[in-house]
Amino acid sequence: MSNAFGTDSETKNSYINVINGTVGNCDTLNYPLNGTPSLYASPSGYYATGTNEYRDKAKAQYFNDFSPYYRIMGGIYWFGVAAGTTAVNCHVWDNTGVNGTPGALPLESKTIPISTVINDVTNNNYTYVMFDNPAMAYGPFYMGVDIPNTPGDTLAVKSNATGQGGNPCKAWEQWANGSWYNFSVAWGGNLNVKLAIFPIICMTTGLPENDAENVSIYPNPAHNSINIDFINKLPEGLQVGLYDGVGNLVKSFDKNAFNGYKAEVALDDISSGLYLIKIHTKKSVYNKKITVIK
Repeated sequence: MSNAFGTDSETKNSYINVINGTVGNCDTLNYPLNGTPSLYASPSGYYATGTNEYRDKAKAQYFNDFSPYYRIMGGIYWFGVAAGTTAVNCHVWDNTGVNGTPGALPLESKTIPISTVINDVTNNNYTYVMFDNPAMAYGPFYMGVDIPNTPGDTLAVKSNATGQGGNPCKAWEQWANGSWYNFSVAWGGNLNVKLAIFPIICMTTGLPENDAENVSIYPNPAHNSINIDFINKLPEGLQVGLYDGVGNLVKSFDKNAFNGYKAEVALDDISSGLYLIKIHTKKSVYNKKITVIK
């Protein structure tokens, strides 16, 4: 394949107070993106990391270092271009394909309206994708997205700058013939990048001696909502408060806000910044930091 592609570099200016992706029993892998956010053109002026003249079918990032987290709740995608009418299909695959490539069938998938992605691209926001059921990572896995090839449709994922993808490169693509190739092969060694795809992954269980630690809070960073999931039971005497960076209480609720073991907390009225979730139970008080990005 020709390698005469160009690039533009883009900076995401809408976030503040970025902290490590780890929050309690969950982690956001690959976040923040290491290096310079970029969007590379293919030789014919389309997108190396998205829709292009080669009719690539999918793009994905490989993950093999995530212990002790195993429950893949979803992911955060940073798209650079989106247009058209075809819905966006996001997937997580195991590595049971030929020579450790993505398996024939995804472990979990989620379809997102293209209008959502277009709006996120317009506002330079991340796209949050939460699976209906967690996927279990029993070994290395891939997270990625189908690339549309219908006339009028365009989709591309951002990456860091070439040379910042690590050794070996962990960005992959599925060609029109269905075969998967590492970017280092597909682009002749000239495009070694990490894709801006950030899996949200949690521990399978919490610590049994402390109800407040048997909880997953995701995604982090959060945008319009955040999930508080106690996995297998609600602790007694549950009270939850959300505090801003100077200690003011901005939201509070109790067990009645939970549907089963999980509550989805709306953040539409919350500004960007660093926040603290304080969980009170009969046994303990537990604090978790989150970042909200608008």
